[in-house]
Amino acid sequence: MMAVNNRRFFLASRNNVQRACLILGSLLLASGCQTNWTAVRRSESTSYNAHLQQDTRHLLDRFPDGLALTNCVEIARERNTRLAASQIATKVAQMDRKAAFSAFLPQIQLTYDAVSLSKEPLKRFGENAIALQDQNVRNFSAQIVQPLFAPNAWLLYRSAKRGAEMASLVQERTEQMIELAVVGQFYQCAALSQELERLDSELEAALQLLRETEAMAREGYVTDAELAGVRVLRMERERARDAAQRGLRLAQSGLLHLMNLWPLADLKLKDDSLLDERNARYAVALPGEQPRELSAKEFAAIPVEEWMFHALVSRKEMQIQDRSVALRRNETLRALAMFLPNLMGFANYYTTSDSYTVNQQYWGTGLQATLSAFVGFRDIAAYLKARQEVKGAYVEREETAMMILVQVLEAYQNLRNAKAALDVAEAASAAAEKTLMSMDSQYRAGFVPLSQLLQAQAAYSQAVAQKNTAAFANAAALHAFKNVVGGNIERTDALRAEVNNP
Repeated sequence: MMAVNNRRFFLASRNNVQRACLILGSLLLASGCQTNWTAVRRSESTSYNAHLQQDTRHLLDRFPDGLALTNCVEIARERNTRLAASQIATKVAQMDRKAAFSAFLPQIQLTYDAVSLSKEPLKRFGENAIALQDQNVRNFSAQIVQPLFAPNAWLLYRSAKRGAEMASLVQERTEQMIELAVVGQFYQCAALSQELERLDSELEAALQLLRETEAMAREGYVTDAELAGVRVLRMERERARDAAQRGLRLAQSGLLHLMNLWPLADLKLKDDSLLDERNARYAVALPGEQPRELSAKEFAAIPVEEWMFHALVSRKEMQIQDRSVALRRNETLRALAMFLPNLMGFANYYTTSDSYTVNQQYWGTGLQATLSAFVGFRDIAAYLKARQEVKGAYVEREETAMMILVQVLEAYQNLRNAKAALDVAEAASAAAEKTLMSMDSQYRAGFVPLSQLLQAQAAYSQAVAQKNTAAFANAAALHAFKNVVGGNIERTDALRAEVNNP
C-alpha cells in the first residue's frame, strides 16, 4: 500500500513539474513574440536624429566659408538616398547578369553516402544464404554536366545583360536629376537671399519714413490718418521681410534634404558660385562627330533643331528605351527557343567500398537532349505575347522621344527668356543707380528729405536684387538646358585648370 502511494505521489509531482515547465515556456514564448513597436520606433528615431545631426555638423565644419554649388552637388552624389537606391539596383542587376552567365559553366554535383546495416545482407538461393553486399558500404559519385546547346540560357543571359545596362543608365540619369534638383534648390536659396536683402532695405526706408512722419505729426503737419497709413506700410514691409526669412529657411531645408543632412542645420551658401558657369566654355560633342567649343552665351544662338537631335542621341532615357526594345526582341527569340532542343554532355564518376562489386571505380559519359514536344498552347501564347510587347516597346520609345523634343523646346525658350530678362534687369539696375546718384546730390543740397533718399536707395537695392536674381535664374536655366539635352557637354576651362594645376 505504501509503495502504491509513493508511486502516485511521484507521478503527481512529475505532472506538476511538467505543467509548470509548460506554463513557463509558454510565458517566455509569448513574451518573446510580443514586440513593443512604439519603443522600437522611439529608439530608432532618437538614434537617427543623433547620427544625422552629428554627420551634418562634421560635414559642414569642413566648409567654414560656406558651401559652393559644386560642394552641394558632390555631397548630394555621396549621400542622397535616391541615388544610393539606384546604385544598389545597378549592383543587383550586375549580379543577375553574372548569375545568368553561370548557366554556361560546367555544373558539378558530388554525392556521398554511407550505409551500415544491423545484419549482413543475405540472399536465399535454394537451401543456402549468400551475401551479395558488404554490411558497411560507402559510395561516392561525381557528376559533371556541360551545356552544349542551350539557346534559352543564352538568351536569358542576353536579357540579364540588357537589364544591367539599363540599370547603369538609370543610375547615370538619376545622378543628372539629383544635380538638377540641387541646382534648382540652390537657385531658390540664392534668389530668396537677394529678396531678403531687398526687403531689409525697404524696411529700413519705411522705418525712417515713420520716424519723420511721427516728428511731423507732433508739429501738426501730418494728420492721424496719414500717420496710420505710414505705420501700416512699416508693418506690411516687416511682415514681408519675416515671410522671406521663413521662405529662405524652408528653401535651405529643402537643399539639406537633397544632401541627406539635418534639415534644421544652419546653412551658409556661396550664392555667387551659381554664376561660375555663365562665363565658362564647353565642348559639345555627339558620337561620331567632331566636338565643337562654345561659350554659355552661344547656346541660345544655335538652332533648336540641332539641340533636339542632340537630345535624341544623348538622353539616357532614349538609350534606355533602345535597350528596352532590344530586350523585348530578345524575349521573342526566347519564346521561339522553347521549341528548340537543349543538348548537354555529362560525365559521371562512381566509386564504392563494396568488396562484392567487381569494378569499384568507373566513369560514365554521354549526351542528353531534351525537347518540349507539347505543353499545351503555353509556348505559342508566350511567343504571341512577346511580339506584342515588342510593339509596345516601340510605342514607348516613340512617346519618350516626343516628350524629350518638347522638353528641349521648353528649356530652349526658358534659356532665351532668362537671358532677355537678365538684359532688362541689368538696364534697370543701371538706371536706378543713376537715379540714386541724382537723389543723393539733391539731398546734399537740401532739396529733398532723407526719406526720399532712402526710398531711392531702396529702389536701387531692389533693382540690384532683381538683377542678381535674374542672373541666378539665367544660370539655373543654363543648368536645366544642359540637363535636358542629355550630356556630351563638358567644361573645357575646368579641364584646362585641372591640367595646369594637377
